[in-house]
Amino acid sequence: MHSVHTLTTALVLLSCSSAFAAEPDVATLRQAWSDRQSRFPTVQFDCTEMATSRDSSDGKPATNAHRITLSLGAASTVRYEREGASWSPQHAQLLHRHFLCTFDGETSRVVFSGAAYRESPVGFDQIARGFQERQNYHVLPMLWACRPMDSALVDLPLDQFVYLESARIDGDPCFVFQQAMPGGTAFRYWISPGLDYSIVRREWVSPTKTIERIDVSYSRDPATGVLPASWKHVMFRADSHEVDSRVVTTVNSSVVGKPLPTDEFLAKFEVGTVVTDDKLGANYRIGPNGRRVLIGWHRRPQSK
Repeated sequence: MHSVHTLTTALVLLSCSSAFAAEPDVATLRQAWSDRQSRFPTVQFDCTEMATSRDSSDGKPATNAHRITLSLGAASTVRYEREGASWSPQHAQLLHRHFLCTFDGETSRVVFSGAAYRESPVGFDQIARGFQERQNYHVLPMLWACRPMDSALVDLPLDQFVYLESARIDGDPCFVFQQAMPGGTAFRYWISPGLDYSIVRREWVSPTKTIERIDVSYSRDPATGVLPASWKHVMFRADSHEVDSRVVTTVNSSVVGKPLPTDEFLAKFEVGTVVTDDKLGANYRIGPNGRRVLIGWHRRPQSK
């Protein structure tokens, strides 16, 4: 009995150490992420976000709920919406906000609406090379999981990744890579080979402190593999190591492979929206029947 226990212990230790036996290379990550991306031709996420920050009337921490939806289509297309109440310093109260951003592979459209924009919704229309929210922590874990190799949707430049060390998060063996950023800061990525090389943590660090941290938990689907189940984003105060804000997001549902109409990835400007159109170089209001009512010109039309 003792020998069996000793053998079992040895096998466990060998298994744990073997996770760190070989130093990973970028080629391994590239292949794993390419394989993963191919499993998600389309995917839709519906999430609930609980955001806690010091933005309130008395300066005390307050928590507000938001709904986040993200749709990823074919050929670098994306639709992202975030909706809920948040503190408005200008109005000194909580106001409903709705944010919509789409990218159809060529055109980026953004719409701000809700009670915070009392006069009218505000829209922007421009030719773009990629999704303008690709560094937005509200959606990053979903992009990391389903579009890690799509540079139009997310910034994960593997040619800039430098292997630092092996480490563990909650007992899970991880490889730590670093990406140097301007100003002497860096992104550090904890990548779990046991979770299909998923990013389980990213920290933005300076030479003296951690600025920001994102921790991601995953669930495993028998058909598609690993998908994010929840994540926590923490921002630290600039003058200390204390937490300044915390956002916890939970995935309510995810749907993989459902056909998505192409017009979903080009936001529609509703009647009354004031649009800054960089393609035309004009500002206009959307009138009845979708007619553009010119307000003025602000620049030369944007070219491809």
